[in-house]
Amino acid sequence: SLWWGSGGGYAAPRPPPLGRFGGARVPSGCPLQTSPTVKLIGFELNLVNTPTIWYKQMWKAVAFHICFFCPATGIWDYRLILSQTKRRFLLALASAPHGTLSPIAIRSYDQADMTNILVFTGSAGPGIAAAAAATAVHTARQGRRALLFSLAPAYTLSPLLGIPVGAAPAEIAPGLDAAALDAPAELAAAWEQGRNRLPAPSSQIAGDELPLLPGLEMLFGLMRLRDLAPHYDLVVLDAGPHDLLLRALALPDGLRWTVRQLFGLDRGPGRSAASVARAALPTSLIPSEALASIQDIRVQAERLRGLLNARGASARYVLRPDRAGLEEARLAIPALQLHGLAVPALIAGPLLPEGLDGTALAEHVSQQQAIRAEAAAIWPGRPLSPLALHAGAPGLAALGALGAQLDIGTAPPITPIAETWQGAPAMAIELPGLPKNALQLTLSGDELIVRIGAYRRHILLAQGLRGGAIKATREGEYLIVRPRNP
Repeated sequence: SLWWGSGGGYAAPRPPPLGRFGGARVPSGCPLQTSPTVKLIGFELNLVNTPTIWYKQMWKAVAFHICFFCPATGIWDYRLILSQTKRRFLLALASAPHGTLSPIAIRSYDQADMTNILVFTGSAGPGIAAAAAATAVHTARQGRRALLFSLAPAYTLSPLLGIPVGAAPAEIAPGLDAAALDAPAELAAAWEQGRNRLPAPSSQIAGDELPLLPGLEMLFGLMRLRDLAPHYDLVVLDAGPHDLLLRALALPDGLRWTVRQLFGLDRGPGRSAASVARAALPTSLIPSEALASIQDIRVQAERLRGLLNARGASARYVLRPDRAGLEEARLAIPALQLHGLAVPALIAGPLLPEGLDGTALAEHVSQQQAIRAEAAAIWPGRPLSPLALHAGAPGLAALGALGAQLDIGTAPPITPIAETWQGAPAMAIELPGLPKNALQLTLSGDELIVRIGAYRRHILLAQGLRGGAIKATREGEYLIVRPRNP
């Protein structure tokens, strides 16, 4: 469906093609219409900063592709925004910093049309960055527009590509952009934006003084991806070792727990009037704006994590081919799926080449082959691609050849957390390869605390599983939580 509108009676020209989304001619002076899925609440234009549009009451979880025309600059601007049920959000447009802005068209589409996000993580080592870069280069050579985005500093990616990489996306090959997150700069910029609204002495703290807490890199990276992803067919995210990624994915749960204890949850996931009544701090003594900001930060963190839980987002786990790497993967892969990040395929490497019989490395080659065979038996339904040890000169040519070797086509669809099991309401979590006795469960109110080794997640139970007796069982590779029969 399409909704048209133009501001101030301005007749905008036909927009350029939107690729698979098509285009739309906008009638001059046509008022913006509303529908059961979207209601335009307000339109605000700031001549100094960026223009903003507010939407409210999104009645179903869909994505909207917005196109705007700025008469002052003659530029069309496209943005992708994700809505959640009955949530208000802000869409800030980077273009058109001055002049008149005309809202033109809104087209809703299924999440299957959204940009795919492919996360690379695994055992600590050079294999993660190499596999991510190779996949991005290969994708661009196939004619799809790709972004290689690293959560690590730029100096870890630049030597691999043989090209300098900065914090802003820049084209390094036809159809391929690359960027590396500058987390301290992102933190300082975010602080400076709201610093003038803070009371003294907090307002006197500069952004460069703030400590970078563990996990914030991922949240800042997801904020960047939320804005950048709509411009690409595929975003390849080098997320680094799985330990750092998992602790970042658990951060929203920690924020939810802390806010519940101190202030109660008055919005977003876990919202409960009872939690507000039991809060440790009296909310009546806290400025409403400050309290709202705390609540919004917590909700925003959970929404950002949701980018990696959406359809079209998945992970490739890079398995280091040794005994320690295999043992930690048996905990890390189930833990990633516990946090909603599907892991449909694995990569084993870097692998030593064959033909080293009679050398000091022959035993290592044999061990790597044994580990690969064992991994294939542990995860039989998941492709396991070999990542050869590359000792040649860095560059796009070598990475492109490596990416072709890693290409498995379309990975099998994986639903890490389902809301039904065998047709009945339940919570079904796939935990592939998890050893026996490595799972611990604790029920706390409306949350189920699931622990896998050193990793833990607080999962909000569905409404049908709250308040009554429930039971949890392991059935094959799945953890099933369902109501207990009377």
